[in-house]
Amino acid sequence: MARKRSVAALKRSPAKREVDEIVRRPYSIEFAYGVSPDEGVLAYAVEWPDCVAAGRTREEALAALERTMRDLAAYRAEHGLEIPDPVSTFSGRLVLRLPRGLHRDAVHRAMKEGTSLNGWLMSAIARELGPTSENQARGTEVREPKAAYRAGRASGGPKSLGRRRPSENLIRRHR
Repeated sequence: MARKRSVAALKRSPAKREVDEIVRRPYSIEFAYGVSPDEGVLAYAVEWPDCVAAGRTREEALAALERTMRDLAAYRAEHGLEIPDPVSTFSGRLVLRLPRGLHRDAVHRAMKEGTSLNGWLMSAIARELGPTSENQARGTEVREPKAAYRAGRASGGPKSLGRRRPSENLIRRHR
C-alpha cells in the first residue's frame, strides 16, 4: 500500500530535476566482488559512505546503486543535509607519515630493488590496489596484483616468514 504524502511534505521534497542533476555528477563508483559468482557484486559510491547496493552482476549492482543514490539524494535534499561533491582532481602529491621502523624497512627494500623510495612506494601502492584503468593508462607497473597474490597463496604458493614482515627478518639476520 502506497503512503500518501502531506501537502507540506510535497512542497519540501526536492524536484526530480535537482535529484537527476545530483546523480549525474561524476562520483567515483567502485565494485567489490564475492569469492564465487554466486555471492554477487557490491557497488558503492566512494564519496557517499552510506551509499552501497548489491546485485548478481555488475550491471544489476550499478542499477541498484543508482536507485539508492536517488533515494539518498532526495532524502538529503529534503532534510537540508549536505550532498557530497565528487572528488575530481588529485595533485599527485601525498604527504605520508610513517613509523621509523616502517620508514627504514621501505628504504632498505627500495635500495635492495635499486629504485628510489618514491618509486618503490608508488609500486607498492599500485600492487596493493591491483590493476585499475587509471594506473594501467599511466603505465604504472603492477607486478603482483592482490588477487593473483591471494590465488598463489591459496594454491600452495609462497608462505609467510612468520609474524614479522620479510624485511624485518632480513634486517634482524644481518645484525
